Amino acid sequence: ALSATNIVYPLIGFFLAVGIMFATGGSAVVASEMGRGEHQEASGHFTAVVLTAVAFSVLAGVICLAFTDQVLAFLGAGADTWDHARQYITVLLCFMPMSMLQCLFQSFLVTAGRPGLGLGLTVGAGFANMVLDYVFIVPLGMGIAGAAWATVLAQLLSVALCLLYLARRYPQLLFRREDRRLDRGLPRRPVSYGAGSALPPLALLHLRRCRRV
Repeated sequence: ALSATNIVYPLIGFFLAVGIMFATGGSAVVASEMGRGEHQEASGHFTAVVLTAVAFSVLAGVICLAFTDQVLAFLGAGADTWDHARQYITVLLCFMPMSMLQCLFQSFLVTAGRPGLGLGLTVGAGFANMVLDYVFIVPLGMGIAGAAWATVLAQLLSVALCLLYLARRYPQLLFRREDRRLDRGLPRRPVSYGAGSALPPLALLHLRRCRRV
């Protein structure tokens, strides 16, 4: 089971790298605009980044789910790890937007001047993940699927707390009615600013897969 989680990690790491790209670029753009007092533009970019990241994770997740066997073969899953890897990756792909949102919102907390809160939520989510791992795997006997559900629920908790803080502290950013019709060019600046941040983790993931192969 542990080998199965290591096998699928490059795919999860790919989604996290994309999340880092959106988070880094989006935070830079939003912080710059809020510093200039351009709250409407900041809200538009914040909404565009969040919706684009969620749309990407949903679309990519659906494609990966449709070709799960091919993805597992590409990642190097063998007969002894295939079933465990399939169970684990299926749950995570179904809730991949949570992982993307967790990365985004924690980055925005740093931009908002609350890095300690972002760190605390990260540590808290990790602790919740460990507790839920034990509950789902040992007493409930859910196996590797339980480990995946523990990860998803811990991410959901982190996202909910981040949203609660941002809604109370920066309500002007969160999905105003005026932002429902977005300019298709809005995500370009955040993506261009954050693209470089995604390259190092992608390179490491590629090297990790090459070493396994």
